[in-house]
Amino acid sequence: MIPRFPELPMEEFDADYRQAEIENLDKLKNIIAEFEAVAEMVPSMHFGYFTGEPVRILDIGCGTGTLPFHLAQRNPAATVIGVDISEESIAYAREHYEPRAANLSYEVGSVEDLHGRFRDIDMITCVGALHHFPDLDSAVHQITQTLGDDGAFFLSDLNRENIHAHFSAKELKYLDSVRRLPEKVRNNKLRRQGYTKGQKVRRFLTLMSFQAAYTPAEVSAALGLRYGFKGRMAGVDYVLVVYKRDVAATDAESV
Repeated sequence: MIPRFPELPMEEFDADYRQAEIENLDKLKNIIAEFEAVAEMVPSMHFGYFTGEPVRILDIGCGTGTLPFHLAQRNPAATVIGVDISEESIAYAREHYEPRAANLSYEVGSVEDLHGRFRDIDMITCVGALHHFPDLDSAVHQITQTLGDDGAFFLSDLNRENIHAHFSAKELKYLDSVRRLPEKVRNNKLRRQGYTKGQKVRRFLTLMSFQAAYTPAEVSAALGLRYGFKGRMAGVDYVLVVYKRDVAATDAESV
């Protein structure tokens, strides 16, 4: 398995992450259909978001707020909250999206204090943000404690095991060596190779995201026995729906 490396400080690239999200609005809208598809893999799941019920939805790591906006539009009966640690991204979301949906709001916050601020959430979503969380076990604990008993966690993120499908071996070796350097040295080297603007800086950001991403197996291990998930690969990403299992019933079936 490819080793996981912690991501470089996000504040160095915050503006680029925002710009990349702004340029990929359709991809974030289409992820709702992906979520619905994986939810259908769980026969016992009756999930009200897709049928227009007044559920409570929390999108963590919402960035500039595009996905929460699409979620709010898809189900006007839902209450949707977008949370992100970046004050600049939340300011953008409040300006561009919040006035356009009465059932939508945004808050600055971290996954580490999720359970202290929210309770009994019906649906938690996280798209392309899990690899920003430095402690997977802590993040999963916060998320599962914030979910209601019948709630579901919908996750989409890069699969670290697919990194070679996105980068050539030569490029991977170069970018991986550069990212380990001190900030000033690294930036000088990236600048000389044209990796500080446009599509090339996105390549570097994508490399960091791949190498910092958790695999589905690691997510499964963090969930433990009490939670199950269904999912599928979608290109270089994976898409999962996580739900609470009836452990007693499962144990009885295995006897």
